[in-house]
Amino acid sequence: MILHHLKSFFQDKKNIMISTSMALASSIITGASVHFLEKNQNSCEVNKPAFVFFKNSDLKQGILLKINQEEIQIQQESEDNPFQSFPLNEIQKIIFFSDSTAMEEELYQKPQLNSSFAGKYSIIAGGHKGFLVIYLTTSGLPAGYIHFPHWGKGKIEYLSYVELNQNTIKFIRHCWGEHCKEIGAGYSFKQTYTGNFIDKNTIEGKYSGTHSSGMWKAIRIE
Repeated sequence: MILHHLKSFFQDKKNIMISTSMALASSIITGASVHFLEKNQNSCEVNKPAFVFFKNSDLKQGILLKINQEEIQIQQESEDNPFQSFPLNEIQKIIFFSDSTAMEEELYQKPQLNSSFAGKYSIIAGGHKGFLVIYLTTSGLPAGYIHFPHWGKGKIEYLSYVELNQNTIKFIRHCWGEHCKEIGAGYSFKQTYTGNFIDKNTIEGKYSGTHSSGMWKAIRIE
């Protein structure tokens, strides 16, 4: 569906608003309508935060840079090679956001526990014990937060770039500026967590990033 409408968009240059509305209607859109910054015969520049759902159940989160008739280009903070291209015919739907604030508002809303891997887990990482909560928003986006009661000020930390791909999970724990002071961190940091669901109740993986790396494990408690 999205492929059909996007091809129609590129074939019809007379009315960008109508064609854009058709493309957006074929996916779930949160926030303001996408503002295309540049358009030519073959591609358009988007530069908006987005979730990209693939037909094989994979999910990518990042800045959707460009779309053309054959592929999209997305920038991901969670990847070593952040600029990646993906064929358009492999994509099921795209959720755009007007800006990072709109995306965060969506991800921090009340959890919807309608995923087999959603729930509350006890977690141990780098010797610190705490809790990991995974949930889906009302739009079906994966989200979560982590809580180490005896680390820093014991504040809940919302996670970024949460990805659930079949039996794997990836997310980023980070802070910067005033946010670091709020949670009691002495410096800005960024840690990437990756893990595998051993079963529906256990996750094992590794994390790496600023001043720290190691293994982590989470066990479902709710």
